Amino acid sequence: MRRFRDPGPRSGRRAAWPVLLAAILLAPLAAAAQETPPPALPDPLTPEAARALVAELSDQEVRGLLLERLDAVAQAEAQEAAAEAGAPGLADAAAAVGGHLIDQVFNLGARFRALIDTFAIFGIEGGFGGAMLLIALTALAGAVGVAANLGVRRAVAAAWREPPLRVLVETPPGPAPEPAAVPLPPETLAEAAAEPQATPPPPPEPRYALSPGRRLHAALRRFAISLAGILGFAVGAGLVLALAFPAVFETDAPREIAWLILAAAGINVPLFVAALTLCLSPDRPELRLMTASDAEARDAWRGYVGLAVLLAVLSRLTALMRMAGEDPADGWFFWLGLLFVVVSATFTWRRRNTLSGMMTAPGEPVTPGSWPHVWPRLAVALIVLQWVIAELILALGDPATMGGQARMGVIIVLCVPAIDSLIRALSLRLAPGATGTGQAAQAAGGRVARAYLRMGRVFVYVGLVLLLAKAWGLSLFGLAADGVGAPVAAGVMRFLTIAAVGYILFELVNIQFLTRLSREATGDAAAPGDVDTEGGGASASRLATVLPLMRWAALSFIAVFTVMLALSQAGVDIAPLIAGASVFGLAIGFGAQKLVSDVVSGLFFLVDDAFRTGEFIDVGGTMGSVEKISVRSVQLRHHLGAVHTIPYGDISKVTNYSRDWVIMKLRFTVPFGTDPNKIKKIFKKIGQEMMEVPEFKADFIEPFKSQGVLEFDDVGVVVRGKFMARPGRQFVLRKEIFNRVNKAFDEAGIEFARREVRVRVTDDEGEEIPADSPKGQAAVAAAAQAADQQTGTGGAPADSR
Repeated sequence: MRRFRDPGPRSGRRAAWPVLLAAILLAPLAAAAQETPPPALPDPLTPEAARALVAELSDQEVRGLLLERLDAVAQAEAQEAAAEAGAPGLADAAAAVGGHLIDQVFNLGARFRALIDTFAIFGIEGGFGGAMLLIALTALAGAVGVAANLGVRRAVAAAWREPPLRVLVETPPGPAPEPAAVPLPPETLAEAAAEPQATPPPPPEPRYALSPGRRLHAALRRFAISLAGILGFAVGAGLVLALAFPAVFETDAPREIAWLILAAAGINVPLFVAALTLCLSPDRPELRLMTASDAEARDAWRGYVGLAVLLAVLSRLTALMRMAGEDPADGWFFWLGLLFVVVSATFTWRRRNTLSGMMTAPGEPVTPGSWPHVWPRLAVALIVLQWVIAELILALGDPATMGGQARMGVIIVLCVPAIDSLIRALSLRLAPGATGTGQAAQAAGGRVARAYLRMGRVFVYVGLVLLLAKAWGLSLFGLAADGVGAPVAAGVMRFLTIAAVGYILFELVNIQFLTRLSREATGDAAAPGDVDTEGGGASASRLATVLPLMRWAALSFIAVFTVMLALSQAGVDIAPLIAGASVFGLAIGFGAQKLVSDVVSGLFFLVDDAFRTGEFIDVGGTMGSVEKISVRSVQLRHHLGAVHTIPYGDISKVTNYSRDWVIMKLRFTVPFGTDPNKIKKIFKKIGQEMMEVPEFKADFIEPFKSQGVLEFDDVGVVVRGKFMARPGRQFVLRKEIFNRVNKAFDEAGIEFARREVRVRVTDDEGEEIPADSPKGQAAVAAAAQAADQQTGTGGAPADSR
């Protein structure tokens, strides 16, 4: 349906299609009006009415009524005998199905002739002229209904204005004040006028955002306008039927026929279209309730509307046959059902990508093997299967059990993608956004939405299955009546009830834990390639550390308790299971004491809050960021990438480098004679400058400052500086301080002290030997080698932070 604002000529063309649909349904009546209807039994059929009817009928008509009654009695006796004989064998069933198919194919021409004869039973007054009058009055009623529809829609739309969908979220700043005018010499003004003037930038536009409440208000407003128009159609067409038909026709049959057709064309199909437009909104994406793209919404809308029109035509043809006293199951049920199944299966297969996209989150690709990818293919099989089952029932001679079950099943299958899309949209609305920091918090927020989606799918799909089973007459109590047994059926009902309650509790507890976790600060270990953190990731809150373990314990308890209770209520003796679990627990207690020790030690470590996820700790010389905490062990990620798994029972001491604050002290060696006060001023200036940088200001607790001279060594004067920072950010600040100190020393003319080796080579008499002599070069080489061994540069450098 296109966007509706003010009804105009285009709206009139859109609203006129119910009249065309009514004309299609009324076409067979014109040809049938010239036939003579058979006699009809009076209602109620009393003995006096039967005698009066026989007195008025001819001998041929009496024989026809008698044969009809005898055929009905014979058919009832045959069905009763078949029920007593039991279900037919496979060969008999195959033969019956083959005969049924051959009969439907070879008798197709006779079916068309019988269709005309069937409509002749209506006995429209006036023959062909009466049929034309019926079509004309029906068209008049439809035209009046369409006019009423448009008028009511226009009046409601004018009285109920659509609210603005966007709300202001940011107001642009006002224009900057113009500078005061300064008098300029004439030559300067002339030069300025000759230069091309730059176009001033446009003023910033205010930012708006869609309001979810107003979007829903606007969508419901449009749906209400459509409902009001449908109500206007019903009132306008109903008035014509109530006033004009009694004045022309003496019986109520023409009016019933006209209302049956007009109700489908002007009420049922438009009502479905209005509901479909409310959900898909193909012309206005901002009002769409489903999670579908524009192309998917338009494609699905067109397909569903076409199926609705086809279903309305087929259902009204079937209803007309039943009004005429003809059972569609005797002939036309096969062809009408085959037409609907072929169109439905074609719609599902050709639009399988669209339907899969509707069942997928926005922007998420459809992965092979996923539920959205499998469902359209499964739906085609289910549509064909239901039609085959219906034809098997008809072929085996039990048409009385068929009441549109196959059609109901196909409709349910076709509506699954739309229902699933609504469930996903509702789950996204119910799931609160992740307000915590860290990857775990963001992941928990997404898992909350998936939990809502999973719970909604389970309940809706189970409800659809139960609805379909009820349509086919299947239930546990029905199976009990057929011989399964009432105790078994009652046990299964108790099992399913407890399982449903347990599943609800499981998902609700899971949602509560995930929602709370999404609001916490979850620590993240250093990401690969993140050279700034060097393993010192952000620390998680204490609750974020223990929540995953608490969630695992709670969900495990609910699952085990639900299974045991459901089995006990279903009649299963769970005492052996409990005894076996107890023996297994004792075996674990005696044979896996180390495992018990690890679990108990981990429990106390968590109670003591010794470490949290994301913190950098040292466990007996093994250093790394806490990446994962399980029931038995803790995993540490070294800043070079290695992962260490340490059982809790092996931990004797934990050193935590990421708790609350950290002080980092830096050493610098300068040549002898350097002024320490000058270095102190440089360090103080660097600390003040970094405190003014927004990127570093939040990481400092105390600024970088000098601690004066630490010591004198054989190289120079060792001075030291320190700063206090948030855990995990000290390494980023250290690198920036090194860069700034290097630059400040270079500008101040201060050099870093370098280790020097002075070699004095003398002969036996104490005279110096030149360094370029062979003996001098050998002495220099030996001294250099000794210095290298002393400083340790000859081997691999030690791994340090």
